[in-house]
Amino acid sequence: MNAVWSYINGGWVNAGSNLLGYITVASVVGLVWHEWQKTCAVSHCLRVGRVEVKGTTRYLCPHHSTAELHDHFRKLHDELYPDRIGHS
Repeated sequence: MNAVWSYINGGWVNAGSNLLGYITVASVVGLVWHEWQKTCAVSHCLRVGRVEVKGTTRYLCPHHSTAELHDHFRKLHDELYPDRIGHS
């Protein structure tokens, strides 16, 4: 009986549980990172950016999605990366 209990506590059951925990944590971190990359490009705005700025990898939230800000971030992108062709 003692051998069965030690197998359950320290054998493959526990190792499989740890592996599942690592996969779950890595998935959650990946999803949070993916959504964090889509936050609004305006500084200090933590809203999720739903509107893509064409030709860049940036997003704007519906509150900041104006033609002026789209032009601003497109020009900023062109200044920072002059050798890149538009992404879209």
